[in-house]
Amino acid sequence: GRRIPVEISLAPLGPRREPLIVASIRDQTERRTQEERIARLGRIRNMLGATNSAIVRIRDRQMLYEELCRIAVSSGGFVLARVTEKERGGKARLAATSESDSRFFQRMLDDVNSDPQGAQSLIAQVLRGGQTLIPNDVRNDARVPNREELTRDSNYALALLPIALGGDRPGHEI
Repeated sequence: GRRIPVEISLAPLGPRREPLIVASIRDQTERRTQEERIARLGRIRNMLGATNSAIVRIRDRQMLYEELCRIAVSSGGFVLARVTEKERGGKARLAATSESDSRFFQRMLDDVNSDPQGAQSLIAQVLRGGQTLIPNDVRNDARVPNREELTRDSNYALALLPIALGGDRPGHEI
């Protein structure tokens, strides 16, 4: 009852008066899965290389944040990327984004900033604890309190990656 990728090979079977053909059908599901995995690893490698290059050549923090967002989308294949910075006073601010309208995310940051210890969003958890969070299935992950809003805009997987700068742990998100 489901479609699977297959490879079909046809070959004539010996010299005969009436042509006979042997058909071989091979399931290509595993091969396609491996090809997708290799392509994903290649994108990650390219993204990491471009990120390292940006870190070495760009000295302005704001320009670096913007370049990291661009790299995540263009080389990493992410739908969108954001860099959220935890400022010295503990407030979170959107430092850079690849999205054209950041109002939804800004509302989440406003919620975090109004109650840093009580906010339940994933970004609040990362900013408080400094731990990486990677929900691969946002729609069904109980840790994601606003999953209906997130999946409405095609966010089905997230990676929240804190990066330490100068001893502090600002939250950075892709």
